[in-house]
Amino acid sequence: MHKSLLLFSFILLTALQIHAQVEVSGTVKDSTGKVLAGATIALIQQRTGIVLAFTLTNEFGFYQLKSDESIGKDTLLLQAGSVGYLRQEVNLRSNKQLTDFILVRSSARLPDVVVQNSKNLIGRRGDTLNYSVSAFMSVQDRVIGDVIKRLPGVEMDDNGKIKYQGKEINRFYIDGDNLLDGKYNIASNGIPVQMVDKIQVYENHQPIKSLQNAEISDKPALNISLKDKAKLKLTGSGDMAFGVPDAYQGTANLLLFKKKLKFMNYYKLNNTGLDLSSDLISHFNAETEFVPLNLLQIASNNPPLAKKRYLLNQTGLINANNLLKLSAEADIRINVSYLYDRQFQEVNSKIDYYLPGDTIQFQESYTNKLAQQSFNTNLALTINKSSYYLSNSLLLDSKPQHNYGNLISTGNSRIEQQLSGAVTNFSNELRCNTVIHKKNIIDFYSFFGKLTNPFLLDVSPGLYQSIFNQGNDYAGLLQRASVPTSFVHHSLSYRLPGKFNQLYKVGMNTMQQELNSQLDIRYLNDTQKSLADSFINQIDWRYRKLYGQIDYRYTHNATSINLSIPIVKHFIDFNHQILDQKVRSLFITPVLSVNIRGKKEKTVAVSYSYTNDWKGLQHVFDGYVMQTYRNFNTNSGSLPQQQMHVTALSYEKRNTLKVFFINIQAMYSFNRMNTIADNRFSTILQKSSLVLFDNITESSRLSMSISKHLFKLKTTVSAKITIQQDGMNQLLNGVLLSYRSRILSTEGNMHIKISPTIDFDYRGQFSWVTNMPTDPDVKAAAGVQKLNTAIQQLNMNISLSNSLLFKTRGEYYASTATSRFTNRFLFWDAAMVYKWNRLKTDIDFSITNIGGADHYTIISAAANNIVERNYRIRPRMILVKFLFHF
Repeated sequence: MHKSLLLFSFILLTALQIHAQVEVSGTVKDSTGKVLAGATIALIQQRTGIVLAFTLTNEFGFYQLKSDESIGKDTLLLQAGSVGYLRQEVNLRSNKQLTDFILVRSSARLPDVVVQNSKNLIGRRGDTLNYSVSAFMSVQDRVIGDVIKRLPGVEMDDNGKIKYQGKEINRFYIDGDNLLDGKYNIASNGIPVQMVDKIQVYENHQPIKSLQNAEISDKPALNISLKDKAKLKLTGSGDMAFGVPDAYQGTANLLLFKKKLKFMNYYKLNNTGLDLSSDLISHFNAETEFVPLNLLQIASNNPPLAKKRYLLNQTGLINANNLLKLSAEADIRINVSYLYDRQFQEVNSKIDYYLPGDTIQFQESYTNKLAQQSFNTNLALTINKSSYYLSNSLLLDSKPQHNYGNLISTGNSRIEQQLSGAVTNFSNELRCNTVIHKKNIIDFYSFFGKLTNPFLLDVSPGLYQSIFNQGNDYAGLLQRASVPTSFVHHSLSYRLPGKFNQLYKVGMNTMQQELNSQLDIRYLNDTQKSLADSFINQIDWRYRKLYGQIDYRYTHNATSINLSIPIVKHFIDFNHQILDQKVRSLFITPVLSVNIRGKKEKTVAVSYSYTNDWKGLQHVFDGYVMQTYRNFNTNSGSLPQQQMHVTALSYEKRNTLKVFFINIQAMYSFNRMNTIADNRFSTILQKSSLVLFDNITESSRLSMSISKHLFKLKTTVSAKITIQQDGMNQLLNGVLLSYRSRILSTEGNMHIKISPTIDFDYRGQFSWVTNMPTDPDVKAAAGVQKLNTAIQQLNMNISLSNSLLFKTRGEYYASTATSRFTNRFLFWDAAMVYKWNRLKTDIDFSITNIGGADHYTIISAAANNIVERNYRIRPRMILVKFLFHF
């Protein structure tokens, strides 16, 4: 009897285990009967959406999937999908089931197949990648940008620009809404990390709904998905800080992210080195090339340091960004800002120009005071429906400035430079399309812009007396320059979606400009007189471009072939003081690309493009313009033409389950210009002009980036290596020189969570640059210029208790140039943060630049020169900051 009971129990337990195990199998084919290898099969718990098991079909389209789950515990779904097909799912009705799938092709997007890794760091649903903020967040993080910059597969540069797998994002959404457009630094630096649930990347994102089945995009977008409680009420945050020497900082920020109304309105001010103008950077390129010309300047180059190290400023910013949802598919947005920015620069520089048979040296000592303002208003209306799209954006922008520079230079006594003027820009951009018969699309685009930019550069005392005043002393020089511009662009297109996608487009660009510049001499008795005609420009420039464009895209399975053929007719008329010129040309500039989306999240793309275009007004003026006190530029009066061939190859691989990303890019460009800059140097000044010359340059680049999360080590690592080679020509003091430049650069990032209370970030950037003449005689005389640089940064954070956090940061900079000593600088900061939870306030006590360095030296090398600059930087600063929120 005892043995019989044991046998019965064993049989019963075995039967229960067999009953509990789910086992499904079958095949996956498309509607034509073709087997689909590499198709995704997922077993999903219907109630929670959690993936319980996951597999891929083999080369015969067969799959087999097992799981210890049971039908009795919860309803289970079996889901199948493949690249280019709609997903399909069925309910499981027995523990052993044979299920065959027939998938239907989709022209819009990837099927919604859910894949999650075991650590819940990243999840994928179709073309959407979801990063868990809590999984990548560190104890010291305050704003969402702190998390974005360390996400695997995502890059954020020093200016805040975001890329995913090497591609710039084309939209930045906050809970699905485009509140900030290209100025998304405001969100990166302003949304508290505690408000965010996840960060989503939309791969191949087409923001216009009516084009989602017609115009396939290869650009990603990023969405900040907020927690539910962050959408319920008004949120406020801010800070107030005081310190030595004479330091202050303040912020008042109001946030609201409701479904129908969103805004980010704030006021900031500081003199602690925070660059508020970065909030006004737009990372999205405008469709037009409407860019103001800045011919005059006095500011010095900035050092390759974190801005907070060198920026000596007094600045304030008022910024209001408001979006009102008129309906689920329509909104109106207004963005208004005012920036006051005052900066100070102290720079000592030494520049050695290596010329054939000679070396010329400039030594300069700058003390600059830069006062700039910016008024910006943008009003935008958007209606984004699947049947039609309408967007209108009205912009008004004004940037007055008054800059003062005091310097001592080689061969001259103390010199004063004053630059004053304003850039004012008004524009309106309209785009609308509608879906008509058989889902074809008509698209209309219109842009109008008008810009003025009068500037005056005042240089005193009078320099180069033998050139300007027959060897006699005089008070100074006054350079006036303005380029008023009007720009109009209209286009109309007709698109036929489908497997063989077609676009037919016609358009017209019109630009009208005037270049008015004049150099006056100011005598000691304070009278003024215009100099000779060689220092005057009065040019009328009229440019028209009529174009037609044909685009074809053929899609088969996971392969897409794209061909674009623009046909452009140019009409250019411009006149100098004596000569009128007309240019008429017809250019065809094709672009071809092939994109293959393979199995297991792989993508291969290859492209070729040819451009042939004329340069603009800034390249044809033949009267001298004094751009700085020692730079006098002119051009030949002939219109430069540029032709460029670019070939590119890229490979992407993602493994969402293993949180692994790799991106490889190769590029070669061949560039031909019909002009070259003729640079003439002396010990006191530099003259530059364009002359006719068959100028050929080449460039090739190979880069590879890798990102990986190491689960066992709780570490995210990324690395990037770039190899680049460029060939160029220079005309120096009448001698033609050819150079070859080689660059090897590497970058590594690491974020490690040693424990729940200790983590650190490391970033290292290293580059090796070699510039060499190709002519053996010049190479023997001038030698090979080499420059090696290293930048390393380390952040460590230690939670001493639930309310006390210690932070420290180190930055190491090193540079070595040919025949020069190596510069090494180490900066160290430390901070203690006390979280006063009862009052929702943090108290931050910080010391920056503990070592007390007040100057920084950098060496840079180019093909024919070595530059050594010494900058005044921010000294040691002690700051007590109160951060609050409600």
